[in-house]
Amino acid sequence: MLKRNSRTLAMGCMALTCTLFTTTSFAQPSPTTEVTWQVVNRFPLFLKDVYFARIAGIRTTENPSGDRLWNANGSAGDTVDTKGFTQKLRDVFPVVSETAWQPVSGTYAEPELMRTRNSIVAQSSIVGQNCQWELKDLMAESITKRVDADCAYSPALPIDITKTYELRLLDRNGLALLPATRVKTRSRLVVAMGDSFASGEGNPDHPAILGSSEHTVPEKWMILPIGKGNFRLKDSSPTNGARWLDDACHRSLMSWPALTALRRAVMNPHEVVQFASFACSGAEVYDGILTRQENPPGAGYALGTVDRVNTKITRLRHSQISSLSHLVCEKSNDATLNGIGGEKIQVNHSTFFKKVYTPQCTKVRHQVDDLLLMVGGNDAGFSSIVMWVLRPQELKIRLPFLSPILNAAVTKAMHPLTPEQAGAAFPHFEGLYSNVRLALARVGVKEESTQLALYPFILSAESVATPEARTSCTLRTADGFMPLQTLVGERAIHEGARFGAIINNLDRLKEDYITPLREAQKKNIGLWRTIDTATAFEGRGLCDTDVCEGDNCSTGDLIRWQWRDSDEHNIPWSEKSCEKANLTKQQVSYFCKAAPMRNPSYFDAYDPTRRRGLRFGNDAFLAAAGVFEKSPGQKVFRQDPITGLAHPTGNVHARIADLVSLSD
Repeated sequence: MLKRNSRTLAMGCMALTCTLFTTTSFAQPSPTTEVTWQVVNRFPLFLKDVYFARIAGIRTTENPSGDRLWNANGSAGDTVDTKGFTQKLRDVFPVVSETAWQPVSGTYAEPELMRTRNSIVAQSSIVGQNCQWELKDLMAESITKRVDADCAYSPALPIDITKTYELRLLDRNGLALLPATRVKTRSRLVVAMGDSFASGEGNPDHPAILGSSEHTVPEKWMILPIGKGNFRLKDSSPTNGARWLDDACHRSLMSWPALTALRRAVMNPHEVVQFASFACSGAEVYDGILTRQENPPGAGYALGTVDRVNTKITRLRHSQISSLSHLVCEKSNDATLNGIGGEKIQVNHSTFFKKVYTPQCTKVRHQVDDLLLMVGGNDAGFSSIVMWVLRPQELKIRLPFLSPILNAAVTKAMHPLTPEQAGAAFPHFEGLYSNVRLALARVGVKEESTQLALYPFILSAESVATPEARTSCTLRTADGFMPLQTLVGERAIHEGARFGAIINNLDRLKEDYITPLREAQKKNIGLWRTIDTATAFEGRGLCDTDVCEGDNCSTGDLIRWQWRDSDEHNIPWSEKSCEKANLTKQQVSYFCKAAPMRNPSYFDAYDPTRRRGLRFGNDAFLAAAGVFEKSPGQKVFRQDPITGLAHPTGNVHARIADLVSLSD
C-alpha cells in the first residue's frame, strides 16, 4: 500500500502437533469402487510439475513419497501457520524463470499459462501386484497410453485437458480389475488486480536468508555498506536475498489472491486453476490500473537490470488492464475512456479522470472466471495516512537553525495527510470504480465475476483500551520502526521525535478514515461482490501483541534490536543505561526488560507465533533484504524498510484467502 517515492525518501495444526510435510495421498478407494485420479499440475503458472506436486502431496517421480505442504483440511491459514513453513518455500515456490510470468515483457506466456497439455496420476486399492493402466480418448476412440506399473499407483499419464478419457485398470490378460473411470477435467481462469494489499507487499515468495552472527552495531544495521557489519544475508549471494514473483511490483505468491487460487487448485483434483496476477504495490486507478504505473517499488532494482543502459526506468511496460488484454484478447483495439465525472482533477497527490486509452477486445480468447480486486486505498491516500499516524513530533537537533530544514525534508518525504485531507477522494469513488468496471467489460470480464476486497481496520479497540496499553503501543511501534528512526530520528534530541504510533491519531483512524473508506467502496460496487478482510485481522492488529519480558517472548514477537549503551533519548536502552535513568515503572518494564532480537537469523518472515498481523519497518526490512547486482561484479545491498511496513503479513494474507469463495 505504501507508494514509494524514490526521489524523496532514502531508503490447524494446533499447538504445533503436526509437521510441515506429511506423507499423504488422495482418498483411498474401497475394493468395489473406481480408481481415483487427479491432475498433476493444477497450477500451470508453475512450469514444472514438481512444485505443485510438493504443495498438494501428489506422488510423482520427483516427489515419490507424496510429501505435502498444504494442510489436509484445506485451510491456507493453517498451512502458513505451521512451524517450519518459511524454511520450505524455496522447495515449493519456483523462481520467476520457472513460471509463466515474463518480467521483461511484463506479460504472461499465454501458451504456457493456458496450456492444455497436462498429465494425471491415479491410484487404486489393489496393492502388491502389477497391472496395466490404460487411458482411452473417447472422442477419437483410441488408446493414448497403456503402461505396466504398480496397481496401487499409476505413473503420470499424459492428457489434453479439453478432452474426455476413460481410465481402466487391467490385469496381465487385459481383463478389467475395477470399473472404468471417466476422466474429464475443467479449467478456471483466476485473475488478480490492484494495489499492494493485493500484490502481497512485504511478503516475498522467498524471504531473505539472514546471517547467523550477532550484529554488533544494531543502530547502524540498515545503512552499512556490504561487508562493513556482521549483520546481512547469510552471504552476499543474490540467491539468499528476497525473491518475488515480480520484483518490480513486489508481487508475491504469498498474497491472498495467489493463496486463494492455490487453495482452489489443491482442493479440486480435477480442476486446473490458471492464475494470473497483475497487482502492483503503489497502484492507483489512474496510475497502474488504467495507465502504466510510475515508480513501482522495485523499479530501480528490477526494471533497471533489464536495460542496463538506462537503469532509471520509472514506468511499468503496461497498465494492469493492458497486461490482462494481452492474456485474454485474441484481438484488441485501444478505445478512449473519458473520465466519468468531468475533466481530470487533482486530489492530494493523485490525478483522477484524465483521458486514457484502454484496450477493447474484438475477440475474447479466454474468459475470466474470477477477478479478485483491491484498489482505491492509494487513491485515497492510505500510505499518507499511515505516515500521519507514525510521523514524529517536530524534530529538534543540536544545531537549531537546521531543524526547520530537517522537518521540511521529513514532511516532504512522508507526505502525511490528515483524514480530512485524504477523505477528499471518497466522493470520487463512484467515477473511479465505474471506470474500472468499464475497462474490465471491454476485455470481457463480467461484472458479477469480480470480487472487491474491503480495506481492513488495522487497529483493534481492545489493544489501546487502557492508558498502559496506549503507551505500550507507542513504545512498541517506535521500536518496530527503527529503520525510520535510523534515517532521521536518531539526530533528534527530545523524546517526542521518535517514530511510532501517535495515539491521538490512532484514535481517529478507524472512524475518521477507515470506516468512510470502506463505505465509499461498498456504495459504489455495482454488481461486484465484496470480501471483508477485517475478519482476518481480528486479534492481529498493529498493537495486538503484549510486551514480553526476558525469555517469555515468542520468536514472532521479538522486534527489538540488540542492547546498546545509550543516552536517555536513544533506545533501546542497555541495562547499564537503565540503572542511571529516571524511568517510570512502565518504561523500566519496556526499555529494560523487553527482550531484543539478539541474532537476525532468528527472524522468520511467516513465524506462526507472531500475533501481530501487520509488518513493522524492522521485519519488513528483514523479510525483503537482498543483494542487487547492478552490473556484472557490482553488488548493491537492497534495503527497503519503507514499502513493506504497515502491510499484512503472509499469515494474514492466508486468513483472507480462506474467506474467499470463487464462483461455481
